Amino acid sequence: MKIITCILLLGMALPVLAATPASESYYGNPNPAHLSAVERHHLPQAREKARWENPSYAWTDVNFMLRHFPNHPDALMLAIDLSFKSNDMRHVKELFEKAVFFDPEPAAPWVIYGLFYHRHGQLSEAVKRYLEALKRDPDMAEAHYNLGLAYFKLKQYEAANQAAQKAYALGYPLPGLRKQLERADKWQPTSEMAADKP
Repeated sequence: MKIITCILLLGMALPVLAATPASESYYGNPNPAHLSAVERHHLPQAREKARWENPSYAWTDVNFMLRHFPNHPDALMLAIDLSFKSNDMRHVKELFEKAVFFDPEPAAPWVIYGLFYHRHGQLSEAVKRYLEALKRDPDMAEAHYNLGLAYFKLKQYEAANQAAQKAYALGYPLPGLRKQLERADKWQPTSEMAADKP
């Protein structure tokens, strides 16, 4: 299981995807050697180039990866980062639409799609994508957590608390959402959560 994160500091209440599957079937059963070669040659380069001032260099690698594997989670996460540098949300939206059209069943691309809208402040759109992820995997803690963050920013505190309870019951480790709810006096744990609270 590979770890993907878009938070800056551990524990901050920012949208995050903690883990995504790395199985061949996740990418539509590609040739394993092809997947390995694309990841080996383009993923490290894209990550390095994403730090450069000009985002077009990184886009070359990201677009190449997504052309071959449209729902590749690492490439989609890089696309979110590049959407800020390139100021081109339309292109990134098209990439996400292709990703979920390519195979609408995996939950992780829907969460990453939600992260894209979440980070751009379009919270209602983010909520829709997180809910799509949870239709596919009701036990995905990352989707519940990010859904809770979005609901909290929308001041839908009861829904935020419900999402938080599900996320933490599923073992989600980051405390940011719980701390926000506690500061707003909106944290209402279940009896089990109250017993487990540090």
